[in-house]
Amino acid sequence: MLQKKKTNAAVAKSAADVVLENLQWLRTEEQFSLFWERVTCTAEAVGVQEPKLPRRRQPSRRIDCGSAATADQEPVDYFRRIYFEFIDCAIGCITARFNQRGFDVYMKAERLVLDAFNGHFTESTLPIEYEEVAQHFAGDIDRGKLKIQMQLLSTSPSIVDTSILNMQQVSDKVSDMGAAREIFTEVSKLIRLCLTIPVSSATAERSFSALRRLKTFTRSTMNTSRLTHLALLHVHQHRTDKLDLNDICKTFMSRNERRVRMFHK
Repeated sequence: MLQKKKTNAAVAKSAADVVLENLQWLRTEEQFSLFWERVTCTAEAVGVQEPKLPRRRQPSRRIDCGSAATADQEPVDYFRRIYFEFIDCAIGCITARFNQRGFDVYMKAERLVLDAFNGHFTESTLPIEYEEVAQHFAGDIDRGKLKIQMQLLSTSPSIVDTSILNMQQVSDKVSDMGAAREIFTEVSKLIRLCLTIPVSSATAERSFSALRRLKTFTRSTMNTSRLTHLALLHVHQHRTDKLDLNDICKTFMSRNERRVRMFHK
C-alpha cells in the first residue's frame, strides 16, 4: 500500500491501523500455539527436522558482565521469544512512523487541499483542522489569504473535481490551470509543502536505485551537474517522454557554429 505513488495520508493511516490490529491479535499465547503447531506439522509432513535449540555461544570476556545468561530449556521457548520480539519490533516501527504529530498535521493539510478541490471547503463547513494547519505553517503561509483562496477554489465549477483523491492528481490539476494558478498563491504553497513530505518513500527509493544505472563505470568522469540533470530526466519520465527530439536536436546544433555548418540544410 505505501509503495504506491498515488496513495494518500488517510489511506496509509487506515492501512497502518489495520496492520496494527492484526499484529496485536497475533501477539497472544493462543496464536503462537496455533502458529507453532502449524509449523511443526508442516515440517513433519515435508520431512524437515523438527526445530531445535541453537548452539549456545559463550560471550567474549571483554563483553561478559559475569551474570548467567537466560537459557531456554525447550525449542518452543526459544522460538516463542523470537516470535514476540518480531511482532513487538513491527508494532513499534509502525507506531513510531504514523503516531506522531508531524504525520497528523500532514494528514490534515492533505485533507484540506482535497476538500477544496472536491468542493467541500465552505464558510459554513470550515474544517476544524484548518486552524491547526494554518498555525503549523504560519511562517510559510498567510492564513487569511489561504482561507479566502480555498473558499474561492471550492466554489469554482471549472476547477472542482470530485474524482480527485490524492496529491498527485491535485498537482496535475494545478498544472493544467495555467496562468490561473497565480490567483491561488497560498494554496499552491500548501500543495508544495505537502508534496515535499510524501506519504510513501517509493519514489525516492526508486530514484536512488536508478543511480546505479545512470552513473556506471563507463561514466566515471560525469560531474555532479550532469548526474543531477540525468536524474531529473529519469524521475520525470512522464514529461521526458513528451519532449520533441527534433526540437532538442535543433537546439543542440544551433549552439555551436561548427554543428550549424555541418548539419545545416
